Amino acid sequence: MFRKINVIATCLVYGTLLATAAQADRQNPKELRQNQRFTGATVFLDEFTSDTIWQLKGAPGSASGRLLLKYGGLGPASERCEGFDLETAVVGGSTVEIFHDFSKLLGLIRSGYICGKFDGSFTGHVNGDYVGGVDFEGASGTYSLEFEGVALSSFFTPPGSGSVSGSITGTIVLP
Repeated sequence: MFRKINVIATCLVYGTLLATAAQADRQNPKELRQNQRFTGATVFLDEFTSDTIWQLKGAPGSASGRLLLKYGGLGPASERCEGFDLETAVVGGSTVEIFHDFSKLLGLIRSGYICGKFDGSFTGHVNGDYVGGVDFEGASGTYSLEFEGVALSSFFTPPGSGSVSGSITGTIVLP
């Protein structure tokens, strides 16, 4: 049963893939703001790891991205996961956002959680920090992802897959 819960948590975390299309802040041209929606697909590699590929919806500034998540600490849902069966902490991960010009923005996940149901549906929130990238050398900043999804195949036995959608908000600070 605990293994099944771990797999559910993994699937949930994988559902957290992000997207980015930034627009320059008119007051500070070195800060790029994000507020975009995304859709994606997730593959659950094992009960503690997920890999998500996403596509930004309707934004010319960003083409695609990838999110790797590590999670653990499965247990019953807390108040923040009201209406769900399980909750897990996001304990690490990374993001790569690939723009139309093939520049890449790298991010590290610092915290988050995922709420899941036994039927495979999930929701979650993660926070991360930008740490540079290709054509983004020296860039920094923070971002948050809100997401929800459904496991499309076995939620309890990796490998499995699912769909995810959500939004990313944040700020990229250029050097």
